[in-house]
Amino acid sequence: MLLDLADVARAAGLRVVEESGWRTRSHGQVGALRTITIHHTAGPASGDAPSLGTVRDGRPDLKGPLAQILLARSGTVHVVAAGLCWHTGATREPWQSNSYSLGVEVENSGGREDRYPPAQLDALVRLCRALCARYDIPHARVLGHREIADPPGRKVDPLPDTLDMRALRTALAKEAPVPTPPCKAEPASGAWHAAVRNFNGDVVSAAQILNGIEARVADLQVQVAELRAEIRAGS
Repeated sequence: MLLDLADVARAAGLRVVEESGWRTRSHGQVGALRTITIHHTAGPASGDAPSLGTVRDGRPDLKGPLAQILLARSGTVHVVAAGLCWHTGATREPWQSNSYSLGVEVENSGGREDRYPPAQLDALVRLCRALCARYDIPHARVLGHREIADPPGRKVDPLPDTLDMRALRTALAKEAPVPTPPCKAEPASGAWHAAVRNFNGDVVSAAQILNGIEARVADLQVQVAELRAEIRAGS
């Protein structure tokens, strides 16, 4: 159980609300964390944390908890659950599944006109950086739901028009804020977003292929670090 979530967020200088019962709320034990999955709540377009009840208790078709953390528009971190949560659905890689993923639901309606407030973006960077440090997760493995969902295209969150995951990962590495996309976002177009087939025959975009390469590189970094540790231990 991830019983130190609230402490990790507070140590990052964030305002934290511990939801009643969070320490025992779960669908079971979560394994060793290997990734952080970022979602938008697809809730109301107003209010600080209107989706909290849904993330905590679930929907008619899916019992809660639906994520370990909800990040409100004000940047307040609501710690919802310490254990396994239903938030990924089918994933492209086993290590991206619920058993190895920490879910962060970011309060946002999912509409192109619903811009993430600067306080929320700043809190997201600080939260993810602190969680990566605590659980030894590479920044390259902070992924959007749309980047891991299988089949590709099954999920769209968070929209790249409003939350660019590559910019978020860059901000984590540089300890810089996430740049806010232009208010008048245009639909994705051009070769970068054109549909192509990967080696498995799936229809994806070049951007999705790059995200997959980043994840593979992160895998290799972890494996190299583990191998070095084994060599040092045996010498």
